[in-house]
Amino acid sequence: MTLRLAPALIAGLASAALLVGCTGGATITVTADQIAEAAEGALEQQVGSRPSVDCGADDVRLVKGTKVDCVLTDPETGERFDAPVTITKVDGTDYAISVQVSDEPIK
Repeated sequence: MTLRLAPALIAGLASAALLVGCTGGATITVTADQIAEAAEGALEQQVGSRPSVDCGADDVRLVKGTKVDCVLTDPETGERFDAPVTITKVDGTDYAISVQVSDEPIK
């Protein structure tokens, strides 16, 4: 099944719970790539095909409510969409996310 970012997906939310390692210090962080991978996995579970998500290069603090600006690329059309990811739950190094894909492609 190919990913076609129809309005049902674009307006939808996806969530994922993950187990990640601590990167040290008192503040637990994960890489932007780990956040992107979590978003890709959550969206793949929802639509059956894995999109490409880019969340930049900065480490992300594991704090409930943290929002990460990400961009989703539809592999079928090449269109890019804003897809902010929010950390919705944190329990040690376990965390859950939600991702909201924009209705309109980035121009």
